[in-house]
Amino acid sequence: MSMNLAPLSPDTVDPDHPDRVRVDGYTVLPSVFDPALLARIGDDPEGQSPYPEIIGHPVLLSLVRAVLGGDPVIGWLGYNPGGVEATGQERVDPVHSDSPWLYPEAPLSLPPFGLAVTLPLRSDMNGRSGAPRLWTGGTHMAMSPVDVERMAERMHSVQPAVPLGGLLVRDLRTWHCYAPNRSDVPCPSLTLAYTRPWYRLTVVPPPRLTQQRLDSLTDDARKLLRYADSR
Repeated sequence: MSMNLAPLSPDTVDPDHPDRVRVDGYTVLPSVFDPALLARIGDDPEGQSPYPEIIGHPVLLSLVRAVLGGDPVIGWLGYNPGGVEATGQERVDPVHSDSPWLYPEAPLSLPPFGLAVTLPLRSDMNGRSGAPRLWTGGTHMAMSPVDVERMAERMHSVQPAVPLGGLLVRDLRTWHCYAPNRSDVPCPSLTLAYTRPWYRLTVVPPPRLTQQRLDSLTDDARKLLRYADSR
């Protein structure tokens, strides 16, 4: 499917995008955030955490709720500096899924229960600057445990381009790995994990913020972050 999509209105999302997540395991929204806002986060990635303008953006939440239902929660928030890696010194990231099989004893293909949302903060994200590599041949719908790395060797993968101001949304179960940045400049990014309210991520810690910071957020943002660590 083509990723050349028209810019979105401020409060809705093209219905094709939720379908792409369900069928392909991912989609790209090309024009959502103000680059000036993203630059401020890139300059001070911890100072504004958890970025209420990002986590509660109506276009993003429209897509998340269309896929996960009306009461999602944020299970993780992480910043990647996206530094340039010299040739010959590239980090090898194994192909993996961000979620275990929930029912490994039964061949069940389940609806999405978690989404990872990645947005570049300084420049376009693509195959040269370190866009995640995705295995999209239905890997998010695999019905029983398999040897992911071995099978991925024989399968096609893609590195979708994400323009500055846009975002990449993928099912947590979609097989992927993080690619090195072979460009000349860093390409920092922010990743959020949204889940259905009954699911808890086990491979990463929940967002952590002070009670004062939590109290300063809107009611909607606090609801999204109700499982955050605020100790």
